[in-house]
Amino acid sequence: MLEAPQPDAGASQGAGTRPVVILRKHEGNGNDFLVLFDPRRDEAIGEGLVRWVCDRRLGVGADGLIRVSIPEASGSDLEAFTDRIVAASRVDDSEVSHVRVRMELWNADGSRGEMSGNGIRCLAQAVYLTFAVATGARDGTAAAQEGGTGDSGSISRMIAGRGYPDPLRLVVETGAGERNVTYSHGDFPGEGFAVAGMGTVRITEELPVDREAILRATERRPFFANVGNPHLVLWGGPAFEDELEEVEGKVAHLFHGGVNIELCWEIDAGGAQAVEMVVFERGAGRTLSCGTGAVAVAAAARLVGAGGPDVVIKSEGGLAEVGLADDGSATLSGPVREVAVVDISRAVLEARVDPLMGEAGRADLGDGHVP
Repeated sequence: MLEAPQPDAGASQGAGTRPVVILRKHEGNGNDFLVLFDPRRDEAIGEGLVRWVCDRRLGVGADGLIRVSIPEASGSDLEAFTDRIVAASRVDDSEVSHVRVRMELWNADGSRGEMSGNGIRCLAQAVYLTFAVATGARDGTAAAQEGGTGDSGSISRMIAGRGYPDPLRLVVETGAGERNVTYSHGDFPGEGFAVAGMGTVRITEELPVDREAILRATERRPFFANVGNPHLVLWGGPAFEDELEEVEGKVAHLFHGGVNIELCWEIDAGGAQAVEMVVFERGAGRTLSCGTGAVAVAAAARLVGAGGPDVVIKSEGGLAEVGLADDGSATLSGPVREVAVVDISRAVLEARVDPLMGEAGRADLGDGHVP
């Protein structure tokens, strides 16, 4: 599980046999995720478990759950992987791609997601803090006793002394393909900044559903974007109260497999090109922000003449910046913050049954691989 790996962690005790499951909670622009570190994918993760831990009243609460594992390309041994990350600060950029992790994403309703821009930035911070603490544990530094959440200064001193890279550069294998992420540790406890390569954004006014049905539901100008996941971007004026929920109720069912929906409009940001958005995420509902949605909105803004190669996106969770290259590739930049480290008894998880799903919703966290 996602915890400070001890120097002898690994083969002697499988993740599925540990009595306590440790999750890290992180947020990027108010989009929050529980991050599970499971190097060899020993844990079986079921829909019932995800729904419970993401529930904001009955569980911990989050927009989604992310499992981080180590691909064979980077070796499944924690010691070797930690050394590989440390070595990344001593090689040129062409070799940094050897530092790889795998990201698996579940939405709050238990469904699978392909990609999350804010989630992948949270993942980068989780990897950074986990292995910074692992390095400290091996060397006996104070940061190892803090679980990665305490005094940022002691972590920074340990990193400087050990040669741990800051910024940390990762290649992340996602359901939408490989993505590059750069994370820099902040000056205050639990704070940092991450830049994620978002791949190519494809946007068009040709919709994969009946256009007239969309126009009957809203007077906004519709765009369909693919940022590794689907988005319906609706451009117009400032959203009125409950407009997002009304539109979602009328159009989401038209899209096979669902769709993320953004209402967006241009705003005055002191001379900078900026756009404000509200978002309804497939599998999570209304959220404070959406990273892939911000990219989709920036692409739409460029098409309507309200944005250039760099667009500031304001969401209910704060500000992020999207960079759009001429070849269609995009980057997402913004703050990321560690919220908490949560210990959950494995016995509690194994006994948990989602009352909405009955026995089929049992939180099936235990030994076994997810295909």
